[in-house]
Amino acid sequence: TILWGTLAAKFSKVKGVVNAISGLGGFFAEDNKGLLSKVMPKVLKFSHNRPNLLCIFQNEEDWGLYTKHGIIKREQGRFIKGSGVDLTQFDFTPEPENGTTNVILTARMIVEKGIYLLTEAAERLRSKYEDKVEFWLVGMIDDHPGAPTKEELESHCDGKYIKWLGYRTDVKELLKQSHIMAFPSYYMEGLPKSLIEAEAIGRPIITTNSVGCKDTVVDGENGYLIQPKDVDALTEKLDLLLGDKELRLKMGKAARAYAEKYFDIEVVKER
Repeated sequence: TILWGTLAAKFSKVKGVVNAISGLGGFFAEDNKGLLSKVMPKVLKFSHNRPNLLCIFQNEEDWGLYTKHGIIKREQGRFIKGSGVDLTQFDFTPEPENGTTNVILTARMIVEKGIYLLTEAAERLRSKYEDKVEFWLVGMIDDHPGAPTKEELESHCDGKYIKWLGYRTDVKELLKQSHIMAFPSYYMEGLPKSLIEAEAIGRPIITTNSVGCKDTVVDGENGYLIQPKDVDALTEKLDLLLGDKELRLKMGKAARAYAEKYFDIEVVKER
């Protein structure tokens, strides 16, 4: 949208443009050697070379990449911490008392979102938790190059202990039925909406110390930050939270407080 919209605005002589950058995906990743990743910065530099243009970023890294590639000047950027969440809709909800303990990941089904890291960690914990825990992957298969096929994804899920629930319109209710949000993404996120929604409801977060994700967690307070692709650390932190209800409740309350401080949609709209 930003690519084509800014080009269209330039050619049709629209007087002003504001772009909200929700994340750069894989286009600017260091290990992306594809042709599109080489062409994209050049096209953006051309389309953004105009007066009366501002870009809103959700993390400092994305802002830095835009200036590093000469797409904009530093003063053409603004920072807002995430897209915000309606705290009245995503209200604090105590974790369910009965049934299985549920670990949820909500995202487009892209490998870089850490979906297979989570299923690997789940397998490592299977002998300990198979009858007590469920792992939920919630989201549709994307047309992104990093997306698995339906058959590949289903091969990692048994439908009982590890479940792929597909595209859902009741994500809020699923979050309220969950106990832990696990989001081991190494994708170039903006500031993941799925994490701030889970925090607003009061769920501890396990995510990566990477672009966007790290801005949602104070390590050890409202969740845990692990290094990207570190399945050992992911398994360890899952085991810790699955086995300690009091710790989950403490971190869940801290998560809600963090959401109230930084992610209230009313504050974001005003900014």
